[in-house]
Amino acid sequence: MTTPASPSSCPAVNHSPVSPISDLRLVLLGRKGVGKSMAGNTILGAGFEFGKPTEECIKRRADVNGIKVTVVDTPGWEWYYPLNSTPNWVKRETLRSITLCPPGPHAILLVVRSLLPVFLTCTEAYRKAIEYNVNLVASDIWEHAMVLFTWGETLGVNIEQHIQRNGEHRKLIEKCKGRYHVLTSKKNNSSIAKLFEKMNEAINKRDDLVVTELGLWRCKPSDSEEICQRKQVFQSHKNNQKTCFG
Repeated sequence: MTTPASPSSCPAVNHSPVSPISDLRLVLLGRKGVGKSMAGNTILGAGFEFGKPTEECIKRRADVNGIKVTVVDTPGWEWYYPLNSTPNWVKRETLRSITLCPPGPHAILLVVRSLLPVFLTCTEAYRKAIEYNVNLVASDIWEHAMVLFTWGETLGVNIEQHIQRNGEHRKLIEKCKGRYHVLTSKKNNSSIAKLFEKMNEAINKRDDLVVTELGLWRCKPSDSEEICQRKQVFQSHKNNQKTCFG
């Protein structure tokens, strides 16, 4: 009979330390009016024009807490667009956002306003519209996504209570593997540091550290026919124009 090993004789488990990041590339996606440009300004300190609709992708860079941060802001889709009817120019810019931070973003920040106006209550249709537009980038983009709540000061309750009360927000967070963060409209250094900490932890857990262009444009079995066709058309356009989006 084999004698069980004593605790002192068990091999030590090697817990590798989380490697600090020195470079962070982020893409902001979301509906119009949810505060994507504001979130970009909160993260970087400045750089995006707030209060004016974003008509094309805009990239800004800054050194934040010793980290070289790149943020790409994107045009949002209107709240009144029926599902599957996002204009082609918005779809094109959504796809192009990935190419603006080569070799690809570390994370997609899915921007959602903490408290919505009454006519924009987060219903199932609202959530499905978000999922549809995010899936335009890639069917597996959720592995790199985090829900970013804006206007956090308007919540009135802590974020955990808010998520518990709002089933549609909870479903979005579940698709993002439980990743979420809250920003206020004013810069808060500790909140930004916590966001970067969450990003760092998520990046170190993944084998593929970035959403690469190579992986993005390759059609996958899980891609819908529309997504696959759009990838092929956009890649063909890039090759023909020989445009460097970086």
